[in-house]
Order: sequence, then structure tokens, then C-alpha cells
Amino acid sequence: MPRIPVPSELKQYGVKGIFIGGCIVRGEGSSFRAKAHAHSIIPGTRNYHGSGEFLGWICIRSIKRLYTSSGKLSQLLWHETAHIWRRSWTEKQCDRWARQQQRR
Repeated sequence: MPRIPVPSELKQYGVKGIFIGGCIVRGEGSSFRAKAHAHSIIPGTRNYHGSGEFLGWICIRSIKRLYTSSGKLSQLLWHETAHIWRRSWTEKQCDRWARQQQRR
């Protein structure tokens, strides 16, 4: 499976793994509508996005979405990390935090 090591900057936020080219639950080549998604607990419930076995994983459709042209972690990757780290945040809050992290 196309799993890659978690960048050290993301480990402190609870990211357990990154899967490229589909969804970790359904395997390589599987498809989903978004560019990426995080396997986290759905806010206000005890239910998981995906499978509890892969809680903390980020799935990304394409490896080209991992890094910017300057070699920094992408805003998309930071955004999905925010979903794992702060499960109750809205999309807007995740976007704002991701932009701040990418500027570092």
C-alpha cells in the first residue's frame, strides 16, 4: 500500500499515518470526492470518519498535494491535520489554522 512516513511536524498533532492514492480503508485506487480526508471522530458523536482502526490517518488522492513547490507541507495537509487535532473545529477554523501553519 502507498503509505508514507508521517512528517515530524505532524506527529505532535496526532497524525498516525498518510495514505496516498485512495482511502486507507478501501485501498489503493479507491476514489472519493475531496482532494483529501482525515479519519477522525465526528464532532459531537463517538462515531468515526472511516474506520476506528485508522483513526488519525490522512488519505490524499495525489502525492503532488503533499508539498508546495517550495518544499513546505501543503495547506491541504495542514487542514486535514487540524481535523484530527481539533475535532470540534469548523472547516473555516481548520482553514485558518492551516494557513498559519504553512506560513511558518
